[in-house]
Amino acid sequence: MGKREFAMLAHTFDPNKVSPAGWLMSQKLDGMRCLWDAGISRGLHVRNVPYSNTDKDYRFINQNIIATGLWTRGGKVIQAPNWFLDLLPPFPLDGELYAGQNNFQLTMSIVKDIIPSEDDWKQIKYMVFDSPQHENMFADGVINFRTHKKSYLGVDGWAQLRAKDLGIIYPFHSNVVELVYKKLLRMGIENDHLEILNQEMLPFNTIEAMKRLEERLEQVTNAGGEGLILRKPHSFWVPERSHSLLKVKKWNDSEGTVIGYTWGRKTDKGSKLLGKMGALVVNWNGKIFELSGFTDEERRMVFKGSGNDAEGIGSLSPGKTVNTEMIHNRYFPLGSKITFRYRELTDSGIPKEGRYWRKGA
Repeated sequence: MGKREFAMLAHTFDPNKVSPAGWLMSQKLDGMRCLWDAGISRGLHVRNVPYSNTDKDYRFINQNIIATGLWTRGGKVIQAPNWFLDLLPPFPLDGELYAGQNNFQLTMSIVKDIIPSEDDWKQIKYMVFDSPQHENMFADGVINFRTHKKSYLGVDGWAQLRAKDLGIIYPFHSNVVELVYKKLLRMGIENDHLEILNQEMLPFNTIEAMKRLEERLEQVTNAGGEGLILRKPHSFWVPERSHSLLKVKKWNDSEGTVIGYTWGRKTDKGSKLLGKMGALVVNWNGKIFELSGFTDEERRMVFKGSGNDAEGIGSLSPGKTVNTEMIHNRYFPLGSKITFRYRELTDSGIPKEGRYWRKGA
């Protein structure tokens, strides 16, 4: 029985590995990720829903938590007013609850309320970007909730039977946007609180596609947006982190000072970093963090004076701090300046996804 995610998650876009030509592009919204299960769980106690995450529910004074059919990506119930739920269709949706750009905190304050405000929810839209097929949304496997006992969900189990009882039909499809439009138009249920997120198809030429991607990314980030999402055309919604869904964020660049090194260690990708530099330790505006993105040659550590390779000592100290009194890196000596790129800052001001940047590369 394999593990699976509760929602379809994105990998990070790497233009050196993937051409975006012909992919679908949309804005990455700063809202609350939300899955609608077609209403099959609405009104049931969470303990009776096989895909609910009941971890830490004991914190609530009233533990009689009733499902609404709306779920976070972590399998927690989203409590919404009945009038909002009544606007949603009898088939699954994937999207985000959204109160407009740069209103993330407002969105969170509204949708996380245990007792939903009838009036506040009038500010919320469900921005839909997919309509998962039933057999994919409720696929066999162990749901990979990080802090919760693993829940088993089977396509021939409770969820499918419940869905069939409600007469929900899931036709085969290959074009995500077209299918959602057809379903919504057929049901005649488009409204002020349910909107399909616009997805633009990029040119089929890689150079032109990258130009349009960078142009749109600039527009979104300049307006305070988080970034973009790329979706491979004719791909299916799957409950896992998929290479058919990619997040694109703008790179920032800056300069820091080299203050140390760590030894490489064996990872799930092998032991090629054993005995070599695992990361540079950098000081940037008083923030200390580790930087990666180096070639094998650049990772070579040597003894001071002799210049002999220090791989033997390094292989005995995986992950530990390098003794800089004895050993150094000729490419990045202590005190030297290094340019790096990063996506964004953590809440504590540390650059995320920091990597050495070879200008012009």
